[in-house]
Amino acid sequence: MTLSLSTRWMGNRSYGAGDLLQALQRTDLRRAALMTGRVHPSAEQLTAVLKPAGARIDVILARSAGAEEDRQESASLLSRNPEERGLALQAAGAAVALARRLGARNIVLKPGRVDLPRTHERQEEIWARLRSEGPTSELRSEVAAMAREVERSIAPDLESACRALFQICRSEPAIRFSIATPFSVFGFPSFKALPLVLQELKEPNLGYWHDVGAAHLQEVLALAPQNGWGGENAARCFGVSLQDVVSTETHLPPGAGEVDFQAARDVVPAGAPGVLEIESRFPAPDVSLAVSFLASKGF
Repeated sequence: MTLSLSTRWMGNRSYGAGDLLQALQRTDLRRAALMTGRVHPSAEQLTAVLKPAGARIDVILARSAGAEEDRQESASLLSRNPEERGLALQAAGAAVALARRLGARNIVLKPGRVDLPRTHERQEEIWARLRSEGPTSELRSEVAAMAREVERSIAPDLESACRALFQICRSEPAIRFSIATPFSVFGFPSFKALPLVLQELKEPNLGYWHDVGAAHLQEVLALAPQNGWGGENAARCFGVSLQDVVSTETHLPPGAGEVDFQAARDVVPAGAPGVLEIESRFPAPDVSLAVSFLASKGF
């Protein structure tokens, strides 16, 4: 597996491009993944530091336009609001332009959330209860009801979402586009919708990107097992985001939390790219430990 370090690690400007390069070098990594929308030097500045040292940006992690955080997608390909759909397509187009300039091979998309009332507020209530009560049978039952509501909502909008994804893939055939595991119960693609999308769209440059942290939370809420995202989707799994989770705290160094990385490894094909996604509060030695841990698990 080719492992990249996400610029999420640079998040609050406590680390610069030189720090990123040093972290890559000390862990024997040669690639970075650029997370759009996060605070970091421009892509060109990063490239100017990485390229002479033999490192490169290989993956673009494209967030929804206007999103304040990963769990609050503000623009969605499933939205019935044309303006919101346009914002989602605009975000994808910006990621394509960036990938062309940098020579990046992979773009990871977050298509957004379903068109239901109070999705962000309802999801935050789930996180709060999970933190305070744990994954009780009552919470799981309520989440299962929400998931059924999501599937009913997705059905009428699935065709338009697929058309938008088709348009994105045709915009740059040389780039591989992936739709990522959603953190939110209301995110797209849901566990049931993912195979429908991949069956509908036979474009060779469209696949699935497995996020082990998001999949872990889906498993905790009894929506889908970590390794269940493989199966019939395995041949179209283009890569993996690697992070650990404790309760609802995400983006911890792998090995520091609850995620079953052995189960996660079974989802991802050999040779698929991986992205190490950890927050900037963890120093470079923690990056090294995480890389060693992942190697011990077969990544």
